[in-house]
Amino acid sequence: MTKTVANKKKAGTPHRWPKGVSGNPAGRAKDGESWAAIIKEVGDLYPEDIIAFVGDNNDLGRELKHLPKGVQMKYLVTARVFAALMFEPNPRLWTGLMDRAEGKVADKIDLTTQGEKINNNDDEFRTEILRKLDSIATATSAGATNIQPDE
Repeated sequence: MTKTVANKKKAGTPHRWPKGVSGNPAGRAKDGESWAAIIKEVGDLYPEDIIAFVGDNNDLGRELKHLPKGVQMKYLVTARVFAALMFEPNPRLWTGLMDRAEGKVADKIDLTTQGEKINNNDDEFRTEILRKLDSIATATSAGATNIQPDE
């Protein structure tokens, strides 16, 4: 008796399209707005507007009835995020908020050549990198000093 594995292609089965070619070159058909547009639109609504849309005989409608009238959802959500940070601190929530408010911190640092291509097998290159890292560690009290390159 031979065993078969579900969802496994048979060997030698050709692809529908050649490798690297999209089966839908025009892209997905537009069926509405982007998430960003929807989030902005809902944020601009007032709780009573959302209740009129979803009704008040469900969990969402019942919860929305308790919110103050005449205050846009974006302000209510922002106040709730700040309340969560005050009473239930969460580093991921804080990071997400700060990334949105101040911009994400860049992770790349060019310690070498200001964009010029280099040969990373070069001993002189490695020595210079280690010297720069050592000076940064010393200046910030972040680590050991006098690092020597591998022999």
